[in-house]
This record gives sequence, C-alpha cells and structure tokens, in this order.
Amino acid sequence: GLWDWDMKNDNFYLSPRFEDILGASYNSISNASTALFVLLHPEEKDRVIDAYQSLINGSQERLNIEHRLRTLDNRWLWVLSRGKVVEYEWRRTANGRQSFPLRAVGTIVDITARMETENQLRLAAAAIEHMSDALVILSADETILTVNPAFTRSTGYKPEHAINKQLSLLNSRKHGKEFFNNMRNALTTTNHWKGEIWNRRANGECYPEWLNSTVLRNEKGEINYYVCIYSDLSSQDHVRKRLHQL
Repeated sequence: GLWDWDMKNDNFYLSPRFEDILGASYNSISNASTALFVLLHPEEKDRVIDAYQSLINGSQERLNIEHRLRTLDNRWLWVLSRGKVVEYEWRRTANGRQSFPLRAVGTIVDITARMETENQLRLAAAAIEHMSDALVILSADETILTVNPAFTRSTGYKPEHAINKQLSLLNSRKHGKEFFNNMRNALTTTNHWKGEIWNRRANGECYPEWLNSTVLRNEKGEINYYVCIYSDLSSQDHVRKRLHQL
C-alpha cells in the first residue's frame, strides 16, 4: 500500500490497497497518530515511532523498517515500511536558514509470508543443531555440503574438515560395490534407503550406524540433494534405547 504524509497538517493518506491489507476502513486509519499508535505492535511501537520521528525532525531522509501492524480482526501482520522526504520548507532559525520536512511518501508491503518462512527455517536449523543423530546433506555428486554438531561428535570430523569432501571420507572398506550400488538404485527409484552401515571415524575406528537417507529433487525431477541421518549403533545410549523399545 502507498502512504503520503502531510507532516505540517498531520494528514496521513493511505491507499485502498493498504486498507485491503489491514481490513480497516479509510476513516479509521487516515490519521497519522492513529496509524502509528493504535495499529503498532507493543514490542515495536517505540522503535517504529522513533523511525518516523526521524523523518519529522529531519535527522533522516529515508525510512526502512520491518514491524507488525494489527488488522481489523486482531491479527498481526509483518510489514516492510519504506519512505522518503520529498518536500521541504526553509525557515529562518537562530542558527540561520534550515530546511524542515513537509511531506514524505512511501509504501507498506505485507511480508508476513516471508517472515513466517524465515521463522520456520530458524526453527528447523535449531532442531538440526540440537538433534542427537548425525545429519549430513550431500549434493547430487555426494559432496558434503553441511553437517550438524552431532556429526562431529560421532565421527570426530569438524565441519571444516568434512564440508566439500566426498562422502567416501567415512568409508570403512567393509562394504563392497554391490552394497553401494543397491543403495543408490533404491534412492534413485524410491527416493529413500535405510539400513545398517559401517563407517570410519577420523581416528580410524570403524563403527556401525543406522542410516536413513532421503532424496530431494528439483521441479524437473532431478536429484538436488541427499539428506542422510546417522544413528550411532555403537553408543551405549543407543543400545539402552533399543533395549527399551524391545
């Protein structure tokens, strides 16, 4: 939505699109103080008011801030507010002639979907960071793209020693070509493979793991990534967990 602020008379015009976003009538949000004070989220009110106040006092010529606004049905939308001063007035002061902003124009864009997506990504990242099983994401050619802390605890390889290396870094030499060919065939045809596999730690120790591997494809159906989750079968915690399940 577009806004046009006549600062001298404190008239705050909001376009019909803005009203569509908030579900409010023009008369209920046509005043600057109403728009700034009534619709703002309490957690961001001071920060947003300070930003708009910077336009009023001339300390800033532009506005660029993300914050929440309340809709008519009491939902909170994330918006991106942008604007700039487009008209000034020159006045004589004790310090000489100075310019004072008279009019600013800008836009308010609904970014709720983007913020929700970013929040989901942060939650997913936190879950991966704290999960007990090792996670590895591979490119289509089986290059390691990312690992989680559990991977380092299990294998002894720090991220900088594993990322951009081939997954064969973990090869224990206990499985032949047929084993890996069958795994790749299953991933290609069903997008999934799970089973027991022996891997090698950074210190050379071989150990059993339960691997759950999934294929992620692009819109053309081509393999983009492999997501691999390893459960260390040699750990006492895992043995106790399996015994409890039995």
